[in-house]
Amino acid sequence: MAWVGSPQPVEKAVLGRFRIEADWAEYFRAFSVKHGGDPLVIGNRLVFGDGWAYALHDHRGPEFPPPENPAEAAALRMAYWRRRQAIVRGEANRLRTWLKGWDEGQQLRDGNMEAMLKVVQWSRETTEEGRHKLKRTEYREGKPDQPSALQVIRDRLAWLESDLANCDDKVREIEEGASRGQTQEDQSIAGHR
Repeated sequence: MAWVGSPQPVEKAVLGRFRIEADWAEYFRAFSVKHGGDPLVIGNRLVFGDGWAYALHDHRGPEFPPPENPAEAAALRMAYWRRRQAIVRGEANRLRTWLKGWDEGQQLRDGNMEAMLKVVQWSRETTEEGRHKLKRTEYREGKPDQPSALQVIRDRLAWLESDLANCDDKVREIEEGASRGQTQEDQSIAGHR
């Protein structure tokens, strides 16, 4: 059997032409899911909440396990969860402020302001060919088969508040673990070495 690009002739009628490719973007997505998703840039790496890290600019890697020293591993996870906590808190505060202004503005108006509100959400979707593209979704009042724009905003705020509570729990767990000498994640990581 000859590979495409090899010096041996390839018989199209029998073998056809094919190419073997690694889907490193898919590998990275699976790695992200395994390590909690939502990496943040810390230093020159993408860091996950469990302390694992990945190359910043290349889906092929490399990937980096958490530091072996428990104090360093806890410090890295703390950096992740504090940064995430700040990002989530900031977005939640902006949405709360916006909603408060919206509610106050609605009280000053005679008509339904929601009719003029539009939320645009961007998400990534995979095509049948395996390519990734950005999908734009608009939410407006009265559009059939979808929530209103205001409900999308309220749902996002609810998710942010839930994620903020999770961040607070993780920070507390790491702080308590540091005072005891080891967290559950440190024990789990030590068991995988």
